[in-house]
Amino acid sequence: MRSKSCTAEILISAKSKRVAAAIRDALLPDLSMLSGKGESAEIFLKGSKIFIRFVSNDTSTVRANVNSALLLAGASFRCLTL
Repeated sequence: MRSKSCTAEILISAKSKRVAAAIRDALLPDLSMLSGKGESAEIFLKGSKIFIRFVSNDTSTVRANVNSALLLAGASFRCLTL
């Protein structure tokens, strides 16, 4: 039996390259822990945009990873704008 791969992509547009880099840096430690557990995550910047991609064989895992990333990105943004 062949397993199917689930993929989710997130695009975050930040106000500036500096804000985008700070949000990416906040997400990077959590995303780097995902690799090797049957799931993977990528994050990269292009100007002031943050691109995040999750891949897993389990839909629930992808959903949980997306929710966590969005919550952490939102919290990071709020900390930067205090």
